[in-house]
Amino acid sequence: MTVEFLLMDIMIIVGKEFELIWCNRAAEKAVQINRKNDVGHKIVEIIRHKEFQKYIESGNLNMPFDLDVCNAEGIISTNSIQVIPFGENQNLMLGRDITRWVQLDTSRRDFIANVSHELRTPLTVISGFLETIESNENIKPEMVKHAVSLMSEQTIRMTRLVEDLLTLSRLESSTSISNEKSINIPEII
Repeated sequence: MTVEFLLMDIMIIVGKEFELIWCNRAAEKAVQINRKNDVGHKIVEIIRHKEFQKYIESGNLNMPFDLDVCNAEGIISTNSIQVIPFGENQNLMLGRDITRWVQLDTSRRDFIANVSHELRTPLTVISGFLETIESNENIKPEMVKHAVSLMSEQTIRMTRLVEDLLTLSRLESSTSISNEKSINIPEII
């Protein structure tokens, strides 16, 4: 069994001019590289993505690039690609399919936005009624007291829910738990 079968992540080795030297099967499948035909061609000619080309040509490769790829079945996947200097005049491009995390993050953000919107609308209405009741002198005092008490409870409850959801959103977006580890590629090779 070779190392290639053990790696589920994308591995691409490119030369000084970002010409393809080698890639693993995960790269062939994920970003549609044909190992036999594409060796020697520039990676931006193989992976035809305008933003990816700008990323490679910028020379600012410190940050990963999220590459959306549409496969033969029309399914779009997102791969996070990181370029690392490797060997003499070579670069190692490592990638990971992050489609599931992108979808989960989008769903989470949409959920929080929807819940926040749904809770803020009644809060505005309740607050408006409170202001109206408090400023109207012709309403019976016992009715005002009861209505104000109920609306105040709901206002406090919904405000806490909105604050909790927004706090949860901030906490989730500020912490990134990673199980990535640094490895010594030359030592492995």
